[in-house]
Amino acid sequence: EVIHYTEANYEFLLRESAVGKGEALDGLAITLHCEPEALGATLKSNYGSLITQPNAMMFLQRVKSLSQSSPALRHCVSLNNI
Repeated sequence: EVIHYTEANYEFLLRESAVGKGEALDGLAITLHCEPEALGATLKSNYGSLITQPNAMMFLQRVKSLSQSSPALRHCVSLNNI
């Protein structure tokens, strides 16, 4: 489900990561069982490393990597299955 959501919303997720909020990011947070504000803030502060990801799967892998180093995102249970 997470992979399909990310693939379907990849372009929106890239754009919204720049500002740390938006409907697609909120949807991703819900899908990952994360707090939308925490996910948005983490992605915004790491936007430079996200924009270089060539596809949705690589974007999601980068989000997973970021979650492992972010106390606010460590509880995002769905990331453990990617």
